[in-house]
Amino acid sequence: MNKKKIIIISIISISLTILTICIGISSKHTISAEKIIFSKKIDISEIKHIDNSTKIKVSYQLPVENPTILIEIDPLNNLNIDKLSDEIGKNNLDIDLKKHLLTLDLKNVTDTNGKGELKLETKNQTKTTIKASDFDNEVTQEKTINKFETTENDSLSNFNNVESNNVEDITENEPIIDESTKKNDVDSPRKGSNNVSQAPGNEINDNEEDSKSGWERQKQLLITTGPEHTLPNGSKAVSVIYFGALNYALSNLWIRSMWSGDAVDDRPGGFIIGDLVGSLLPDLPGDLDSVLAFGSGKGRKDNITAPNSAVIIVPDGGKVTDEQTRSKKKNHWFTNTFGDGMLQKDGHNVKGYYGSQRNFVTTNLLNYSHRSEKENMPNIAGPDFVKDDKIGMVEDSVNLYVRRDPRNSKGYLQQRMVFHQLYQRGRKNYRVKISITQGFSEDGSIYVRTEFKNIGNIDLPDFTGYAFRDITFMKDYDFNDFEKDNVLRSLGANRGIYASRKNFNGSIEFHMNEFSDAPYAWSARGTKSTWFSSKNENFPWNSHSTELFGKPNAFEDVNDVGDNHPDRDPGLGNRWAGEEGQKGWDSGISMHTKNQILKVGQTVSMSYATDVAPSSDNPMIELHQKGTTENPDVIQPDLEKYKIDGGWFHFGHKNVEIKYIIGSNNISDPKEIIKHGKTISKNTQTEAEQKVGKRFPWETEIPVGHLPPGIHHINIVAVDENEPKRYSSIKEVVINKPSTATIEPKLEIMSPNDITKNNPYMPTSDVLNLKGGFSDLDSDFVKITYQLDGTGPVYNVPNIGKNIKGQVMPWYLNDFSIKDINDFKLHHLTFTINDGDDSTPDDTVVFWFQRRAGEIEITAPSKINFGSHHLINGGHKIVDSEFNGSFKVIDRRKDDEPSVPLTLQMTEFREEETNEKLNHNIMYNNKPLSFGTSNIIINDISVVKGEWETVHDYTNLLEKNLKMKFKKNHSNKPGTYKSTWTWSNINSL
Repeated sequence: MNKKKIIIISIISISLTILTICIGISSKHTISAEKIIFSKKIDISEIKHIDNSTKIKVSYQLPVENPTILIEIDPLNNLNIDKLSDEIGKNNLDIDLKKHLLTLDLKNVTDTNGKGELKLETKNQTKTTIKASDFDNEVTQEKTINKFETTENDSLSNFNNVESNNVEDITENEPIIDESTKKNDVDSPRKGSNNVSQAPGNEINDNEEDSKSGWERQKQLLITTGPEHTLPNGSKAVSVIYFGALNYALSNLWIRSMWSGDAVDDRPGGFIIGDLVGSLLPDLPGDLDSVLAFGSGKGRKDNITAPNSAVIIVPDGGKVTDEQTRSKKKNHWFTNTFGDGMLQKDGHNVKGYYGSQRNFVTTNLLNYSHRSEKENMPNIAGPDFVKDDKIGMVEDSVNLYVRRDPRNSKGYLQQRMVFHQLYQRGRKNYRVKISITQGFSEDGSIYVRTEFKNIGNIDLPDFTGYAFRDITFMKDYDFNDFEKDNVLRSLGANRGIYASRKNFNGSIEFHMNEFSDAPYAWSARGTKSTWFSSKNENFPWNSHSTELFGKPNAFEDVNDVGDNHPDRDPGLGNRWAGEEGQKGWDSGISMHTKNQILKVGQTVSMSYATDVAPSSDNPMIELHQKGTTENPDVIQPDLEKYKIDGGWFHFGHKNVEIKYIIGSNNISDPKEIIKHGKTISKNTQTEAEQKVGKRFPWETEIPVGHLPPGIHHINIVAVDENEPKRYSSIKEVVINKPSTATIEPKLEIMSPNDITKNNPYMPTSDVLNLKGGFSDLDSDFVKITYQLDGTGPVYNVPNIGKNIKGQVMPWYLNDFSIKDINDFKLHHLTFTINDGDDSTPDDTVVFWFQRRAGEIEITAPSKINFGSHHLINGGHKIVDSEFNGSFKVIDRRKDDEPSVPLTLQMTEFREEETNEKLNHNIMYNNKPLSFGTSNIIINDISVVKGEWETVHDYTNLLEKNLKMKFKKNHSNKPGTYKSTWTWSNINSL
């Protein structure tokens, strides 16, 4: 008997643009088939450490008529010039000693397609920086090699210079890797490549430039998905994150690209040559507009400094990755910032706000070039204000990275955008590396962390980093004017801000004080655009606005914390500005770090969270206490009453009652709580409050003194007075009541709980986060240690403070890395508490854990490109594929699972507007693949026995062997030809 198991991992859009303006108006305008338009590439692709030297391979693709590379190397005297001269020829090498610059004519080592490889060698293994670019400086890559670890003295110096106020010294030293021990064979997939990053217990590797951190650089923008919910009609509501505007992320806009237009270099509007030429050549492809445009529009084509999110409603059988269109749309797109997903209506009449221009991150570097007259009101500018003060974004520093969140048990991906801001004054290099990381938390909310690192050569004596977020509700591709003027309301208790629109099915929430590095200052007022400068206007400082009912634009000065103060919080559901019944305003949020010294090498960060709270005709309720079964809220053994609080709102009725039940088990039926529960409050709202969905607070104290030690569940529900009654979903908080303290020290693991040797914890992420409690009736201090698997070093649990006698004290072991525990064996951590009293025995508890077998996961590029080409009628070509991201098969199956193939099913390439078919074949290993049926690409993906996770990296193999062979027919019109690819693996048992 055979059983088939099919796992459809992803559906990939493949884009091919055939530009056939070569057919022209007359024969003399015909462009020969040999003239190919392609993207330039330079890649420092391989580094080998051999003896006392380092060998570097530079791969490239350049114009055949000018294969020139500029190499900037520091120190220049570390390069073996003689070997380089022998390779390319003496007459093809020019050296500028003053600029540390080599100009290399590579005609002797470049093939007829403009491709080639250049080999460089250093004289020793001292730290060396290499920057390679083409002659026109359109493509650049920079790498620093031989990054040795800091010396002991350096480490002591760094330790002693750590600053407070969320400033930390960060050293990004990478381990020295002997690349010579690796196979240089692109046909051999790398196995287990993500399983060798660090020893168990070490800190999570977060350096995106280190390949072993799991971060992978992306060439194009993309969305990554989070939680999805099935709606009553069968559609799914999918949460997604991305940078910039949703329409550009869905279309996988290039971050930096010579030909196809990109996010960073292009401008959003202005006069376009394509319009003029189009009147002479009606068949001119629309894609040329992005190339033949004067960048007179403000801002960039896409504001990559904006960490954005959306909810996409996908019909049953649809794809969340479908691009946004104004017609033939299947999905619905809900965004929450002005210009995000806004599609133009009138040809090329593009406003500057397209591309999400009112969300941005910046610094006060402008104040170093143009000092403010008011000391506490520094000049700041948006990331796109670049001209007269010689400051701004370093365009070739922009990079996007994606990885699976190592702290998330649900496998969600996180994204990171990195760019530099620079102000140069003589030899003084004021340069700040800005890293914006966003991802999904376990509860589905989105965290956003922005780091500012001084990577220049001079300390910044008064530094502040800023983030601004506009709040505008948009649906599909447009907005109504009133949707950008919102009333911003308080989440209560200094938690943050929210705004609601019933016709947009909910609220957007900003939790401003959820993290230890929360913004120093934030305010619920407004924002500006990416090209603004406070040299020209007072924002964000003390300029009191009638629109904001007399409040400042954002802050009185740089020391003002704005709305981040309990005394300034108006209370849950109340407005941050104006009175009830008054209109909203052009709403947004401003935030910044504390003004402080930022020394070279130091980092300051700030984090906040966003969440979408859906609305319906049922009552909606929130609960502020966060205890769960896996991570309960621990109370003291002698606590008599446990306080809970939250908020409610309801569009469907003016009267709402809130009830609860407490017990040893979770309750899944709201009707049981309504029937048997105790009343917390009975509430009434006005029609005006009901109409806007205003939130109201509730709270109560629940008796817990009579409860026995252990786990207890508190379930809450809200119900109205409709007939039949409408009720909310259940909210739950789980509490853990420990045993009473004794003179003997006691130790307990409270989260994850109920773990035994026969019932081990089965982690689904790469870290363990443990929480527990300890107690001792007569000791001031205790020591808690732990050891992995009963062997090796014994470590102290950190941050164990003074014991409060008789109380249960918390202890935590956070981010314990298990990334390198790559097997199915049973492991354990042994914890021991010692109070220093020889007359009382130590207490010991054991935490058991074991990797759980899973299935095969395929991670594939969001887009595979075959390029843009000119062909005459009847011309044909074989072209290479280019992957945006890596292609990996992650195998977590049990040892006894059989090998499986990797298959590919494709649709034919058709023009996206006319649906015209392309005359083509897709080739793999020089053999044509069939359309509409499954093609076996990899014959056997085998389990590596004893390994929990085996990573097969097929990127190089597929990119090398997947090719397209096509012919230009007379009927083929210029345009973009696309195909959908489905990768699968079939397990025959």
